[in-house]
Amino acid sequence: MHYVFDSAIIRHNDVGGAVGLTLSDADAFALGLSFGTTVIRRGGQVVAVAKDERASSAPLASAIAEGLSRTGCDVLHVGTGPLAMLRFALRQAGADAGVMVGGRHYPSNWNGFKLMFDHGPLHGATIRDLAALAAIGDWETGKGSVGALPFDDAYADRLLSGYRGGAFKIAWQCGSEAAGSVVRKLTDRLPGEHHLLPETSDGPASCQQPARAPNNLAAVRQYVLSEGCDAGFALDGAGDRIIAIDGQGRVLWQDQIVAILARFAAEGPQEAAQAANAGPGQARCDADGQHGAMAALWKRCQKLIKPGMKHVPAAPAWVSSGDISGAPRWRAFDDSLFTALRLLEAIQTAGGSLADIVNAMPIVHSSPELHFCVPPNRKVAVITEIRQRLQAVGLPMDDDEAVRVSRPHGAWLIRSSDSADLLVGRAESATDSGLAALVIEMCNAVGFSVAPIPVNLPRISDPVRLLID
Repeated sequence: MHYVFDSAIIRHNDVGGAVGLTLSDADAFALGLSFGTTVIRRGGQVVAVAKDERASSAPLASAIAEGLSRTGCDVLHVGTGPLAMLRFALRQAGADAGVMVGGRHYPSNWNGFKLMFDHGPLHGATIRDLAALAAIGDWETGKGSVGALPFDDAYADRLLSGYRGGAFKIAWQCGSEAAGSVVRKLTDRLPGEHHLLPETSDGPASCQQPARAPNNLAAVRQYVLSEGCDAGFALDGAGDRIIAIDGQGRVLWQDQIVAILARFAAEGPQEAAQAANAGPGQARCDADGQHGAMAALWKRCQKLIKPGMKHVPAAPAWVSSGDISGAPRWRAFDDSLFTALRLLEAIQTAGGSLADIVNAMPIVHSSPELHFCVPPNRKVAVITEIRQRLQAVGLPMDDDEAVRVSRPHGAWLIRSSDSADLLVGRAESATDSGLAALVIEMCNAVGFSVAPIPVNLPRISDPVRLLID
């Protein structure tokens, strides 16, 4: 017996695709056999499985659990919640491995699996190895158990452990099939007045990243203004990314949130630091440094930020995709709910309102994401060509996980997307004119005409998509 996966669902960081088209329950079962085999051969036994609230997640979770048990693994269904809840359950239950079943910020017909072993994610060659095992049917056989031990209540209690925030009036746009149920439990326990905006599970709005869903942000912003809330929080479909709205309706993006946490929620000198991703980042780091927060740049993706936090005494940390990790209380968890609670603590510590804190913050001008669409076989080549063009004109460049150029007035970055046929560009500067110049410079380096690029778009906008050969 063997099984061949559609190559489109074997991705760098996960396994996933369109349900009924490229992803099926049979895929989930075969993935369970391959992952279970890997767990057993690495000396593991117990696998925790969590899911989000999408309609397709329950049957996929059941199918992968069946495959896991057929290899001799004992499966523990830990309930509905975000990936951070699964990480919590792994530690509490003493499990060896974990599976998160969910659609994250992808469209409503999409679903997939994030895999973990020994508290670390599987990615790259280790995921491709699972497909190779299936292709030759090299699976272990056994008879493991399948049980259930929900962790959503325990997780909500853990989030609130040691909470030092005040009683605020908050609007929550869950919009999240992963975190919605935990948010409801959390707000039942929090002091103050909490309003959960309507959720539409499996709907187009519920699966968006907040930064890419202007309608979601507009709804929570309008609610904050009309109801006189102290703040509003918008979560993404995975429950790990967050955007905040202050009482005046202004949007706070992840770099601003981390700046506030580093200044007002730090638990000591060592925590008054942040590790930004590889770019652009420097303008925010410089601005935060003026207010006593240490800042350091680190590599660009979430799986590299956490090791980076061991090299620089940094908590919290952020990547521009929106994940925030941090604090000794929650060291390895990128969790929007924990971030929201820390932000409420920061407001309490500051002794005013979130709007007051924003008024005192330095201004950093950032572009929207620029998405340069490229053929799959050109992603690496185009990055190489950009490096060559920069070297030819003598531009200073950081050549690591991405192409990043620093200037006295700011920085810009081009990187290759892990999940799409895109190059993603961002720029930031201390001034509007500096931002415009950086975007032009970045697009020249890519080899794209700058004429059609609207530099002055607010970051609430959808990414600007451009097509290059």
